[in-house]
Amino acid sequence: HVETFVAITDSAGKILSRHLQRTTREFGSESGISARAISVSVPSDFGENVQTLLADINWYGLASIQFIKPIEGAPVLIDFNGRMYGSLVFANACGMRAMENWARLATGGEPAPSKEIVGLRYQALEGDLRRASKLRGAERIAELAGCLTNVGRSVHAILNWSDIVPTLAYLWRRSLRLFGKGMRSYER
Repeated sequence: HVETFVAITDSAGKILSRHLQRTTREFGSESGISARAISVSVPSDFGENVQTLLADINWYGLASIQFIKPIEGAPVLIDFNGRMYGSLVFANACGMRAMENWARLATGGEPAPSKEIVGLRYQALEGDLRRASKLRGAERIAELAGCLTNVGRSVHAILNWSDIVPTLAYLWRRSLRLFGKGMRSYER
């Protein structure tokens, strides 16, 4: 499975806040983009190895590092990004305060305290639905039901229950586009 380790480091490469998420469903490709994920605790030896890597390369700021974790053996590094990414909101929901601490460090401030919350779920609903829609028959129905049962118990990149207006506006535009396509094909 794919795991993503996210860290904010100081100018010496010391990790100040961190987050680890395990992808439980991908977007429908082997890209490692999470349609669903869960936050997990960072094993101490794994955290130490990532700390050594970041210090050795004098990393400063945000690092999103993906690993494939085989059933046996050490995790294999497959991707390293020093930029914002799609499920960054999930790291923040898990107590990391990634963007806030990155901004504080960049402006000479002290990082805010962070915590590590494990067991939270993440869902990129559109990607999850897109992945499930590629399936057929009973498998498709089961996966679509799984998508919908995860909506209310997951953190989302776009959907935010406390600020629902942007999501409703997005869904309205999408439905108009889909409805418009349906009407054009009906008129022919």
